[in-house]
Amino acid sequence: MTSRFATSILRAAGACLAMGFLLGARADAADWFDLNDKALATFDFEGMALPTSAAELQKQFPDARRDEQRVDAQIGLECYELGDLKNVDVARFYFCDGQLYQLEIVYGLARIEKLGGMQAVLQKLIDIWGPADHVGDSRWTWQRPMYKRRADFYASPERARLAITDMAWMPTIAGRIKRQDEKQRLNLGF
Repeated sequence: MTSRFATSILRAAGACLAMGFLLGARADAADWFDLNDKALATFDFEGMALPTSAAELQKQFPDARRDEQRVDAQIGLECYELGDLKNVDVARFYFCDGQLYQLEIVYGLARIEKLGGMQAVLQKLIDIWGPADHVGDSRWTWQRPMYKRRADFYASPERARLAITDMAWMPTIAGRIKRQDEKQRLNLGF
C-alpha cells in the first residue's frame, strides 16, 4: 500500500460522510465516471491526511487505541479505533504489516439523523460515486478495479457503516486468515 492510497481512500470517505456531505452537487449521467475517479482519488479524514501506517496514525491521533478484538498479531493484522470524533461516531483503521488497508467509519442513528436520514446519506454517496455497482438488502458497493479500491456502505435501522478497502491487500490477508484458521482447526485440543 502506498501513501497515495491511504490519502485517497480517506479523502473520498471523509468528503462524503465525515465532512457532512459538502460535495453533494448532483452530476448528470455523462459526469459519473469522472466524478467517481475524483471522489475515490481524493479524500481526507476529519480534515487530515490519512495515515499510511499504524505509527503515523498514533502520531496524528494520540487517542487511537488498539482494538484487541480485531487484532491478530500472529498474522500481522492490527486495528486501531477512534471514537466520538467531530463527524464520526467510530473510525477503525485496519493495518497489515503496519500498512493501512482499510478504513471503517460507523455512524449511529443520531448522527445519521443529523445528516438528513439514511436515504439522504445514501443519495449523497450516489451523487458522489455514481450508481452502486452492487446493491443488496442493506449493502451498496462501489468498485473501482483500475484503482484497486472498493467502497461498501451498510445500512441498518440503528447505524450506518462505510468501509473503504484497498483490494490489493485482500489476497494477502485472505491467505493469512485461511492459514491461521487451518492451524486452529488442526489443534483440536484432544
